[in-house]
Amino acid sequence: MFSRLINGSWGMMGHIRKILAILALMAGGANGGQSWTVSNASFELTVKDGGKGRVAVGTVSTDLTRGRGSSALSSAEFLVIDEQVVSFVEVQSSPQLLGGQVIRLSEGVVVSAGGASVTVHELVVYSDESTRPISDSTLMGGLRLELRGVRVRLDQATGQLIVPALEVRVSEGLALSLGDSSLAGVSLGSGVVRGSMTWAGGASAVLAESSSSSDLMSPLGGTTSGGFPVSPDVTFCELYGLNQFGRQLDVVGLALTTTSWNRGNADLTWLAYPDARHPFIVQNLYRIKQDRFEQIGQSWIKHGFFALANLQCGGSCTFEALPGHQEGPYLGIGCTDTYTSGLNAFQSGLGPREEVNPWTAAYDPSTSEISTSHGHSAIAHRLQVHDDDLDPGQNLASRYIAEGYYVHFEDSNPLNSAAWKEITSISGSPGGTWSFSMPSLGNSMEIGFALNAWTGSEETILAEEIPVVKGVSPDGRCVLRSKATDNGDGTWHYEYAMLNMDMDRKGQSFTVPIDATNVITDIDFHAVESHDESFDNVPWTSAISSDCPVGDRCIKWETVNNPLRWGTVYNFRFDANAPPQPGAGGDVRGATVVLGLFDPGVVTSVSGLSVGPAVSSLITVAPMEAPVPDAVGSQFAKSRLISFAGPLTDVGISTALRIELSSLHHPLLPATAPDFTSFEGQLRYVNLYRDSNTGEPIFDCEDSAAIGSTFKCATIGCTPEYADWATLYGGDVLHVSGSAIVPSSTYNLSTLSGVCVGQEATCTTVSVPLAIETSVWGTVDDNPLLNVADILGVVDTLKFVPPPFFEPRSLLRGDVPDPQNATQNIFDVTLCVDAVKGAPYPHPGPQVCP
Repeated sequence: MFSRLINGSWGMMGHIRKILAILALMAGGANGGQSWTVSNASFELTVKDGGKGRVAVGTVSTDLTRGRGSSALSSAEFLVIDEQVVSFVEVQSSPQLLGGQVIRLSEGVVVSAGGASVTVHELVVYSDESTRPISDSTLMGGLRLELRGVRVRLDQATGQLIVPALEVRVSEGLALSLGDSSLAGVSLGSGVVRGSMTWAGGASAVLAESSSSSDLMSPLGGTTSGGFPVSPDVTFCELYGLNQFGRQLDVVGLALTTTSWNRGNADLTWLAYPDARHPFIVQNLYRIKQDRFEQIGQSWIKHGFFALANLQCGGSCTFEALPGHQEGPYLGIGCTDTYTSGLNAFQSGLGPREEVNPWTAAYDPSTSEISTSHGHSAIAHRLQVHDDDLDPGQNLASRYIAEGYYVHFEDSNPLNSAAWKEITSISGSPGGTWSFSMPSLGNSMEIGFALNAWTGSEETILAEEIPVVKGVSPDGRCVLRSKATDNGDGTWHYEYAMLNMDMDRKGQSFTVPIDATNVITDIDFHAVESHDESFDNVPWTSAISSDCPVGDRCIKWETVNNPLRWGTVYNFRFDANAPPQPGAGGDVRGATVVLGLFDPGVVTSVSGLSVGPAVSSLITVAPMEAPVPDAVGSQFAKSRLISFAGPLTDVGISTALRIELSSLHHPLLPATAPDFTSFEGQLRYVNLYRDSNTGEPIFDCEDSAAIGSTFKCATIGCTPEYADWATLYGGDVLHVSGSAIVPSSTYNLSTLSGVCVGQEATCTTVSVPLAIETSVWGTVDDNPLLNVADILGVVDTLKFVPPPFFEPRSLLRGDVPDPQNATQNIFDVTLCVDAVKGAPYPHPGPQVCP
């Protein structure tokens, strides 16, 4: 047995390290209970990204800083060396661990948050999903991780015990020790206890097992020896040597060299075709271009036929003392075997991927295309890639990643059955022969799937059962990675790369929830081309749909005969006018995405939380509140700005703010003021104020009344701008300027729902209008009449003497705020003097919209 450090929730990364721990399960007495001795057991913690940025997990003997830092998460498996007794009860004819039992880890788990680190040696088993299922108060809180949603799977014929826990949570005591009580109950991911067992006593020597096949543990392969489960584990020793083998028009055929390595504790069967008990090897090529991870090539399956007994990765190579166990039909324990690129390109040994079930490795040689007699083109069945996808001139600053992947019916750990290595350079030209440079042997190979190379993406596991347990779960999983990127213009780009890792039922549709407030553009899809299979390469259709598994509106991609097959990545993307929907605990994955399944089965779809645009159930908009007063009188009318405060609507909701020019500049003083009544009834909109040089939004304008202070600013424009105003301004008072805002006038302000896009003038899903009046030209205090006090107030602001009013009230120039003249200056003093003297309003007022 050995332990692994895994970076992320499914990809194995880094070097293998020994981690010793002791599993101590407290025996409990209960009617109908019995006890079993568990030995050679392990606990595997598979960490999800839910606590990202808040909690880090590792082990005492593990370097917590390598490639992760204080805000990343890892997974680890802990080897157990002692025999311990566990107790079960029977609940509805199925075994269940007694609640309150404790797993003790000798070296412990390091949990870090906010600069504090605590070593945890205990895992408490909770018998159900209730908040406090354990009556013994001594088990409450404590420096423990809590195992929730625990299930038990037993196979007495092989002596195998598997106890998956749906969630591993932070206990109250641990959260308090970390200095953050809000961490209590935070889920770090899932966990699985595995071990061999023998009956130790109790009510009966036989535990009844659930009638559901998904609750029964089937052998991982082979027999047992001394009660120890047989678990071959095929992984990679090396991946290198990408070479070209043939060309057909603009498509080339490629192949890699792959070196397998049995890191398990039993021989791996490697019988030649037509025996079905052999490994299946596939090769893939990916490109990361402009931060889009896409698959650009894939091969058919290489059918393994003979295993050598080499030692390319050191250690020892031994075989079980069983008849016929030797090199050729078996890959021994610790042994390696290399298939060169030429051998992996040998076309007669390649078969379609669709013939193999990736989850069970089931394969019927009698119906396989590999058994038929047919000719081959220069590239048939090989890793096929288009020239345009390789040409350096068309793919500047792109990264290329080669991947190999083994599937085998005896393999105990599919998570380490793939490996990838980056291609350092590509030379050649379209129509010729491409040459590929890869790091030398022993360097730069990463265990896991190439999707891990897409850094900064968020991960979601989509499966019928989570955690996915080899040999137990009904099918495998798809791994979705996603990103949301701010485009800088009020929209976000959403990018998804979905890998079907080992799901036999394939993917047929994919949906991301949206609502009426979301404006969606540039919906797109990308898929690698398959070749010589019964499926087609017709791109998935995409549309805004009301036929949605989640919510009333969604973006839906679907296919008729181009499902997402195993070992393959498809891409989905679009732009939206909303930032990501926030999830629980600061998680950016707040959107429930759904993958519809292609093949029939008990369930028709699987779902998970991923990145997606912020949505709401908004149908109508609530009336806006009146302006919120503040300490410096922002609630009072100003002659050159209209001011109001939130909440405008819920945080995360994108709306537009419509301004009706209701009653414009009815002259009060002076009598000779210009008349703007011809613009009455026209519509304008609140826009983000942007720097005239950079185009970047400016939310805070300078306020020289008190050095270093600011006020919230926006402007008025002709074009609707949908934004999450509540988030941008946080309910603060917002001062809106523009040439259309003139003294002695009235404006009606309304909030428009996202459904109003393109029909803002007639849309009815709007709030009750809020009437805002501007003051007489030149008045800067609460007195509606102009006098010398107004002049003195403006002068005081220029002298940095705090006046009895907010400075924006004394900004009398046109179209403020502006980076060049936002602060009050001598021109405002002059304008105020002119107004007191009876001079007419000097600015042009509203302009005609294009």
